[in-house]
Amino acid sequence: MSKFKRFFIGWVAVVLCLILGTTALAQRGARTASTDIFARNYTASGTNLVAYELTNLITSLPTSRKVRMHIDGGAWTINTNVSFTTNITLIMYPGCPFNVSTGIVMTFTNNPLVAADWPIFTGLGTATGSCDMVYRWPSWGDQGRFSIGDGILTNVPSVYLLTSALSNAMTNVSTGYANLDIDGTDDLLMNEDGTNWIKAAVLDTNVGVLAQSYIAGCHPRYLSSTSITVTAGDGYCNGNYFKLSEQAHNMTSLTTTQAVHYLYINNGSSVYPTNIALVDTTNVPAYNTALAGWYYQTNRTISAIYSSSGTSTIRPFSYNNGDYIFGSGWFWLGQAMATTGLWTNPTTQASSYYLPANAKEALVNLNNGPGPSLITNANDLISVVITSQEAAYLAPGMINTNGGVMGNSGIYRTGAIGWIALGPSRNVWYSGAADDPDNLNMSLNGYRINR
Repeated sequence: MSKFKRFFIGWVAVVLCLILGTTALAQRGARTASTDIFARNYTASGTNLVAYELTNLITSLPTSRKVRMHIDGGAWTINTNVSFTTNITLIMYPGCPFNVSTGIVMTFTNNPLVAADWPIFTGLGTATGSCDMVYRWPSWGDQGRFSIGDGILTNVPSVYLLTSALSNAMTNVSTGYANLDIDGTDDLLMNEDGTNWIKAAVLDTNVGVLAQSYIAGCHPRYLSSTSITVTAGDGYCNGNYFKLSEQAHNMTSLTTTQAVHYLYINNGSSVYPTNIALVDTTNVPAYNTALAGWYYQTNRTISAIYSSSGTSTIRPFSYNNGDYIFGSGWFWLGQAMATTGLWTNPTTQASSYYLPANAKEALVNLNNGPGPSLITNANDLISVVITSQEAAYLAPGMINTNGGVMGNSGIYRTGAIGWIALGPSRNVWYSGAADDPDNLNMSLNGYRINR
């Protein structure tokens, strides 16, 4: 082949490539723009995740163009107001929330929004308007500040609820998760968290999937004379869903006066769902019917810690599945007491003196020792009953009957310990036949609380 032919063929190939490439580019430009837009790709260097970049993108889109805007790449700093037009569907990725600055507003206008159980709003700003969504997860952000609607489903228990709360509750009270196995043995033993879950999910649906009465975990552990460990947990406070990580807490309300110190979720200082502030105080909680929990103002009670008089320290305690047990001895409610056949309050101190305002049960020990009792007949029957003050008024509605035939060792004693359901007074009374021992002792060993 001559040089001329080779030259001609080469130029023809170049021209054809140019023609085909131009045609392809023309066809590509004629296509409909993509529905999916990744917002970070329209920012400087793909990393300038700030409000004005988002606003520039929104205003560049014709409102007639329906798009799915993907919010990813990390947290977005929203330091100027942002308004979404109705043509935008938002796809929110985990770890990529809108961090809204104080005083800044994000406005939505019936925008479809897709996200699962992770934060999509943080900061102290606000969001307003409405979004079209299946369910408004509590973990998305403070429901008061970021008010974008409730979604279609508001009262349907979810797999999330089962796996987070109920699975934690279906355990043996002493062996953790050891019994969650295929043989089914003990798998349905329910601890305090399980009971709370059942009440929240079945009886109270004011807030949706997790009812606002719900709280699990968040229990105290004795750490030192002035501090406790608070276990991980979750629940609702003032209508806001929270997740609490395990943490140490220094008690700031301790004084030399005997007192019960209540530990609260500090609603005003918390940024929901995970930046949770705690506060302890001697301010007494009360049951809030609207919020379905025990509150002081807008702060929800999570535990009650006892301190003795004379020292600014916590009285040592142990805590297990809702049982708060005094760890350095008990409190005497009465000593050397007699039975008269009538309901009688303990002679030393009423149980309400030591019990928290939200106590629901008291662990009470009753015995006819130490020291010889006044029984001399080994076959004498001891039958002494303890109940709440309220139940005592409804006699013969006596509960927790304890008793038995005395031993024959020469010093005749008996004893029983058990949980007594409390009424509003938080006082326990006792009763026994007038011919039973006149050397009865009663002590308070622990309590359980409502939260």
